[in-house]
Amino acid sequence: MLSAAAVRALRLNRQCLLSPAGEQQYDELFRFMSPVPPVCWSCPGDPPRLPLHVDFDDGAYNDARRGRREIIKGRFQGGTLGYVQADELELFACAYRKDAPMDNDSLRMLELLEHEGPLTIGMIREITGLPAKQITPILHKLQQTFLVYEDQIDSAWDRGWYLLAQEFPGCDTAHYSRVEALRRLIPRFAYLNGFFTLPMLRDYFRLPLRDLKAAVSVMEEEGELLAQFLSQPDRSVAPGWILPQDEPLLAKDTDIPQLTVCLQRNDFLVRSFASELKERYTHPDWEALFYFCIDGALCGAVLGKFRQGPFDLEDVALSLNEQQATARKQEILSAVYQVNDPQKSPLKRYCGLPLR
Repeated sequence: MLSAAAVRALRLNRQCLLSPAGEQQYDELFRFMSPVPPVCWSCPGDPPRLPLHVDFDDGAYNDARRGRREIIKGRFQGGTLGYVQADELELFACAYRKDAPMDNDSLRMLELLEHEGPLTIGMIREITGLPAKQITPILHKLQQTFLVYEDQIDSAWDRGWYLLAQEFPGCDTAHYSRVEALRRLIPRFAYLNGFFTLPMLRDYFRLPLRDLKAAVSVMEEEGELLAQFLSQPDRSVAPGWILPQDEPLLAKDTDIPQLTVCLQRNDFLVRSFASELKERYTHPDWEALFYFCIDGALCGAVLGKFRQGPFDLEDVALSLNEQQATARKQEILSAVYQVNDPQKSPLKRYCGLPLR
C-alpha cells in the first residue's frame, strides 16, 4: 500500500507548487504538462500560462515563443484548445487525431486552403459567401483531424489558417498508433501525479477508455508501469499505477508540506480530477470558478459566476470538517485573493456564512 502523504508531497514538488519553476526549469515543465490550454476564462488569443507553478511572467514568455512557432496551437483533449512544443506536434497529433469522414464542406475547405491559402475566416467569408458561424465549425473539425493549422502567433482575432502538411511537412500524423503515442505521454502524467487511477487518466486525456486501457496494459506488461493501491480518505482503496522508479519514494510515510493554493479550472492538477471535482462541487445557482489544493489534495472550491471582467465570488465550499475550515480560514482567503483582486472581486461568504 502506498503512502498517501508521500504521493501528495511528491505531486506538490513535481508540479512546482512548493517551489515555482524559474525560466531554466520552465520548458521541461511545459512539455510535461502539455497540451497546455489558456487559463480558464482568459481573453481569446491569450497565450498559455501555468499560474502558481512558475515564478515569472510566462504569459509574455509564451507569447514570444508562439510568435517564433516554438509552441503550436491545436485541438487536443476532447477538441479543446491547447499548446504543445513544435518538435512534439507529431506525437500529440498521433495521440489526439480524430479521424472522421470527409463531407463535401470539409473537402471544399481543404481545396480552398490548398489553392488560395493561407486564409483568415474573413477572407474565406468573402470568397465563399458563407457566414463565419458556418465556416468556423468546419475549420475546427479539420483542426481535430490535424489537416489544418491555426496560426496563433499573437493575440490578434483574425488568424491565418493553413494546411498543416504544407506548414509542417515533416509532421507524420500516422507515425505512431494512438496506443504507441500514449505510451510516450502517460509516463509524464504518472511522473507529475506520482500515482494515478484510470478515472484520472480518462479525465485528463479525454480519449476512448479502450485506448487508455490498452496503453496501460502494454506498459504494465513491459514493466513501464507498476500496479499499486492507495488508501482514500473514506478508507476505501483505489487501484492505480506508478512509475517503477518511484516505488521507494512512495512506499514510506512522509510529512506533507502545508500549502494552500487556488487553482484555475484549466490547471493540470484540476484536469486530472475533473469528473470527481464536478460531482463534488455543484451548486444550483453558481459554478466552481477555482479549486483549492490544500496540502496536496483538492478539497474545496470557490463558487460564483464568471464574468468578462471581475468574477462574482459568492462562497467557499470545502471538504474539510468545521474545525479544519476554521483553523485554515485565513490562509484559504489569502489563496483566493492571490488570484483575484479583493477590491474588484470581494468574496461574499465562507462556508455559507457572510463575510464582514
